[in-house]
Amino acid sequence: MPKTILRAVALALCFVLTTSTFAYCSQPSLPALALEESLKSPSVILMDAGTGTILLEKNEHEPRAIASITKVMTMLLVLEAIADEKISWDDKVRTSSHARSYGGSQIWLEEGETLTVEELFLAVAVVSANDCAVALAEFVAGSEEGFVAMMNERAGQLGMQNTKFTNACGLDIDDPYSSAYDVVLMSRELIRHEKIFDFSTIRVTALERAKLTSNLTSPNRELLASYSGYDGLKTGKTTKSMWCLSSTAKRGDLRLIAVVLGAATTTDRRSDIVRLLDYGFANFEGRRIFTEGQEIGTTEVSKGKHPKVKAIVKDDLDILTPKGTKGKLEQKTDWLPLTAPLHVGQKVGTLTVLRDGNDIGCVDLLAAENVERAPLWLHFARLWERLLR
Repeated sequence: MPKTILRAVALALCFVLTTSTFAYCSQPSLPALALEESLKSPSVILMDAGTGTILLEKNEHEPRAIASITKVMTMLLVLEAIADEKISWDDKVRTSSHARSYGGSQIWLEEGETLTVEELFLAVAVVSANDCAVALAEFVAGSEEGFVAMMNERAGQLGMQNTKFTNACGLDIDDPYSSAYDVVLMSRELIRHEKIFDFSTIRVTALERAKLTSNLTSPNRELLASYSGYDGLKTGKTTKSMWCLSSTAKRGDLRLIAVVLGAATTTDRRSDIVRLLDYGFANFEGRRIFTEGQEIGTTEVSKGKHPKVKAIVKDDLDILTPKGTKGKLEQKTDWLPLTAPLHVGQKVGTLTVLRDGNDIGCVDLLAAENVERAPLWLHFARLWERLLR
């Protein structure tokens, strides 16, 4: 949503914000214009995860170092490799000298040490372990260099136009960069994999290794413990990036993603994240209208063995509204002309949700079943039946 639209909406609706309850020094939320000006971080963004609507932004396309937030992409590619059955959680990964050589945050892997994909992923998600991130990268792609190529390719697919990855962990080697907008895009994609929350919500845990136990304490633990609905996502800090954080929280049907880059202190980073999330939850509400795979009716099929086919919703359909918005919701279905044979998953139409006649969301409809072409005798039988009516 362009800033001009955001500001016009903010002024027109005269939003009044409330204060969330949490352990930090919470301040009353401000209208969008005042909030944007009061945020201390140089680059921020707030998105509704359900619809992808940008609720507030400041310097969101400015290229900046993002430190360990880079691992959002690393974790995304690992989860996608698991979903595609290219690797599994139980696969054993042997630590290379290259992975062992990385500095920064780590669990001090030994060269030749073997851990499972799940154990390495745990260390990446909870304590941002660089050595584990690189070990996973090598396991998925054969080399860190090959994995970085995958990272940049995936970034392009997600529309991340101001991003260049140079390593799998986010250290300031060869000048990697991204932007708040690009970070929110890859964060939104990561949380489509609900498995991530099994890891991102862990505050403290232990990893049993062959020679020692690694105690894992999340740098995000305070927000996880005290902000209602908070369940991730990734911190970052280097001398160049300063204090960065990609966060997500959910209350009811509304999930928000807030990104802060370049904060001068950890206190500023935390305060800005909290104020962004407070603003979103105070002023907007989300509603899930349809769930992926939900059956919504049938439509006619020409020349099919069966005259109709069941249709299901392709994806979840969420809508976002400013609190207090009134209006009647309606749905409109536009069916495609269909001729057998049809296959499961084939697009059969589009469903649109309207408020007071205005489109506010749409989703494709898919065939829930196969429909074979009718044999010739069935065509004649149907024709004869119509003639006898």
